[in-house]
Amino acid sequence: MTQTAPQIEALVEQLALKVMILEENDVQGLGMFLSQLEELKTQAAHFQELEPFFRNLTEVAQRLVLQEVENTIQALDLLGQGVALLQRWVREQQWPPTGEDWDHFCRLARDIGLGQEEPASTPGAAPEEPLFDDPELLSNFLVEAQEHLEGIENRLVYLEQHPDDLEAVNAIFRPFHTLKGVAGFLNLTQIQELGHEVEWLLDRVRDGQVMVSVELVNLVLGAVDLVKEMLADLQQALAEGRKPAVFDLGPLKAGIAQVEATSAKPKPRLGEILVEQQELPPKELQEVLERQKTLDHAPPLGEMLVQEGKVAPEKVAKALVQQLSEVKPAVEAPVSETVKVDIAKVDNLVDLMGELVIVQSQVRQNQKIAALADQKLERDLGQMGRITSELQKISMSLRMVPIGATFRKMVRLVRDLSHKVGKEVNLRLEGEDTEIDRSMVEAIYDPLVHLVRNAVDHGLETPEVRQAQGKTPAGNLWLRAYHKGGDIIIEIEDDGRGLDREAILAKARERGLIPPEAHRPPDFRARLQHRQGGDQRLRPGGGYGCGQGDHQPPAGQNRHRLPPRRGLPLSPAPAPDHGHH
Repeated sequence: MTQTAPQIEALVEQLALKVMILEENDVQGLGMFLSQLEELKTQAAHFQELEPFFRNLTEVAQRLVLQEVENTIQALDLLGQGVALLQRWVREQQWPPTGEDWDHFCRLARDIGLGQEEPASTPGAAPEEPLFDDPELLSNFLVEAQEHLEGIENRLVYLEQHPDDLEAVNAIFRPFHTLKGVAGFLNLTQIQELGHEVEWLLDRVRDGQVMVSVELVNLVLGAVDLVKEMLADLQQALAEGRKPAVFDLGPLKAGIAQVEATSAKPKPRLGEILVEQQELPPKELQEVLERQKTLDHAPPLGEMLVQEGKVAPEKVAKALVQQLSEVKPAVEAPVSETVKVDIAKVDNLVDLMGELVIVQSQVRQNQKIAALADQKLERDLGQMGRITSELQKISMSLRMVPIGATFRKMVRLVRDLSHKVGKEVNLRLEGEDTEIDRSMVEAIYDPLVHLVRNAVDHGLETPEVRQAQGKTPAGNLWLRAYHKGGDIIIEIEDDGRGLDREAILAKARERGLIPPEAHRPPDFRARLQHRQGGDQRLRPGGGYGCGQGDHQPPAGQNRHRLPPRRGLPLSPAPAPDHGHH
């Protein structure tokens, strides 16, 4: 365990002196206790295992100030017992402690109604092995964890753009909490430990103690990447029958400590709170502050205000409580429930529905049945036909998935790439509810990644260039999906520089795709971009063009009639709509 600093030891001793003289209804003394406890909490922020303990002590002291505790003697006893445990921690450098003192504190906490800390693991106990005897359970965890991580990435990018959205923080916190819990059940200790570290940081954000920053988002995205590496190794370990590899969590923990230290949200000043509550005129506050500066060993502002009779002790104490109070998290939205079904069962259902439609048609066209002049039978057959048709539509829709999940995978790609090349990019997704057959999802992913990376790297300009051309500093990139006839059209469009037609022609002549003296119409130059082996690295500094290769559009498509050097919508070959026959 990290050695405690002398400042921490001194603060613990000051708390011990303060708690000894606390009495019932001593509002001023409780306010001073809270102030010193908060200072100790700040100094010991890197001892994350103490965070729940500090939170319990703070809650009890605040409830005493607000007179919300029925048994004040018991509450004061808990504060004294808690400070004694802190003194023991300073001496022994171990947390949580064991023995009768700790048990007594836990009993007091339960009686008062505080949340309990998780029991500590037995020192020296060997970590349990992962549950490799249940590979199906582990496989399900791998699938669900990947889904959670994809959602986390998208919400992190959103949170970076909307740092005050507490519901976005909750939406990131929940899947990390789930990952930690399931990993603990499966004895995947490193994934559990990583989840706990990130969950602790996000909880600080939810409590309003840490601000959302680019550094925080980068850190959590790095944690997501590390979990992905752990999951990939776990999957390989399952296949090879070996133990999972051990990953170094040190850099992540150090990054969390640094972000927590540099992104801590400043607390409102006591004087500002009193002025805002109209308990103290601004002029008098300024006078007291000026006098405080002239004193060699000046007491805290709250104590001076009480001594000079400018503010009542209970008003100062309540202002201190407000200063230290935690921000309540946003109300969490209900999460819709889903049921996962093996794709083989879905395929079997679709096949059986196809057979049912054929049999229903055969029954309807049977000559003996057609010869019966029975109106009720005719109505029943019509009803059976309508139900069969509706069942066929539903069964076919089970194979369809919204393209939004694939589009949202581009969110982090655009975010990371734009930061890397120094560009500002607004990614706009349209038609996320457009459904495609699940077999097409993987087929379109790689070409979509290629086109998006080319748009960011080659198509969109830097903010300086865009401003010089009279554009907004941030470029815009659109991903669209929509139905057209029996096809699904996917478009990628940017408002950047567009295709350099002369460079395309020069490259085509160099590769012998067209004769040197040939003159072609403008739309032909665009089509050259999609020829087999066509290279999109036509501008200096390109690094992601790799040609379309296997995704060559058929003749007659992707004919762009646009002026030179403008952004353009680019549609790969329409995806077949497997949901309609």
